[in-house]
Amino acid sequence: ALRDDDWITGNHRSHGHPIAKGGDVKKAMAELLGKRTGFCKGKGGSMHLADFSIGILGESGILGSAIPTAVGAALGSQLQGNDRVAVSFFGDGASNEGVFHESINLAAIWKLPVIFLCENNQYAVTSSVKTMVASENISDRAASYAIPGVLVDGQDVLAMHEAVSHAVERARAGQGPSLIEGRTYRYYDHSLGLNRIVRASYRSDEELEEWKQRDPIDIHKAVLLSQDIATQAEIDQFTLDNTGLQTQIDTNDTENITSQATIDANLAAIALLDPVLDAAQIATFETENTTLQGQIDANNTENATLQSDIVANIAAITGLQQQLDFLNALSGDQVFALNRNLNNAINSGLILNFDPALLQRIIDENFDKHQINFLILALEKEARFLAKYQETGDEKFLIKAETEKAKFLARIDSHELKHDAHLEFAKAAAKEARVAAREAAKEARDAARDEAKETREITREAAKAARDAAKEARKEAQQNNGCNGVGNPNC
Repeated sequence: ALRDDDWITGNHRSHGHPIAKGGDVKKAMAELLGKRTGFCKGKGGSMHLADFSIGILGESGILGSAIPTAVGAALGSQLQGNDRVAVSFFGDGASNEGVFHESINLAAIWKLPVIFLCENNQYAVTSSVKTMVASENISDRAASYAIPGVLVDGQDVLAMHEAVSHAVERARAGQGPSLIEGRTYRYYDHSLGLNRIVRASYRSDEELEEWKQRDPIDIHKAVLLSQDIATQAEIDQFTLDNTGLQTQIDTNDTENITSQATIDANLAAIALLDPVLDAAQIATFETENTTLQGQIDANNTENATLQSDIVANIAAITGLQQQLDFLNALSGDQVFALNRNLNNAINSGLILNFDPALLQRIIDENFDKHQINFLILALEKEARFLAKYQETGDEKFLIKAETEKAKFLARIDSHELKHDAHLEFAKAAAKEARVAAREAAKEARDAARDEAKETREITREAAKAARDAAKEARKEAQQNNGCNGVGNPNC
């Protein structure tokens, strides 16, 4: 529906959109791993894949924030007078953001060539769209802005293609924006650790199973088969999971059984008819047997290869699960420290040898950021000198790899001892400070008590002096009034 020069913006970690737009898968993977060969030289990461050369404007981890970017691209197309269109992908949660309504309103007023494509997977993290959106359908909101709003079965690839193609045609013709709601479903939780936070189930197993019965791949496969667009064999060639591999193994085994039965029958026929068979007839049977035996050997070889693929897939899944378990056991600070230090190594093109025992030490000994830094440096030094050994064959680099690695691993332990010493020093200093504070407080209380005592003495002396002065004043007043003795009325 889109051309290479059309624009798209994605949503939260929308890896599929850039790939569908024509982005290089190797560049996408490199970007996810923080490598310089990625779309954004490893600096965009999982949330910000962008490639302007094919119209990928990027995504954002901020809910709904990429929507106005698409509107801006559409405005640019309109001002430049070309027929390029923009498509913004977002979820049901983002449709409740103010920026969604502001963007769609502006696009409608100016008739911009932009398509707002809402991937309604029913849940914004754990919030059901039924409890978060007042209208029955998100596409109904288009009526408020006088633009077309289309509700599409998001599980049907062809229905989605038809709806988007029509909206793109309208946009290229200058008829303005459209809102498309693809009604789909999210099989897995929003994040791996969500079940640790949300104790109560926010959806039923029956609901999940009902949607899985209408999986987009199964629906499209049925269409391809029913319309003779593809055969089952052609579809099976694209089935890379273990079930497809095991099916091929089973098919080969069945063919081997049939071939072996034919060989046995041929041998029995030769034995039974030996007296009446001529040399040419016997040679024909033997040639067929040789051919069948070759087919059996080929099937067995293919089975071995397929079985190896299955084992490799299982090992990869197991390895990924172990990595997930390891990451889930780390604290946030430890994950940050690992990511920061690993980016330097990855950008340098180094392949680090992560011994599981070393990784386990991070958890068991609760490494801080400094110890994690020493660990990565140890692995970096090892990788650098091993690379030089591979390049030159000089064993001094092999020895250097071991010694440098050991040196930095030793610094992990010395840092821990130093940390413990600092901790003990800090405890002692804190204790000394508490003692000093108590002594200072006691001195302050004693000083205040002495000062209060002195103040009270001064106050008493002043009061006594005042009383004595008053007494003398009364005596002097009496004398002035002629008070000379008993019976004097002036006394």
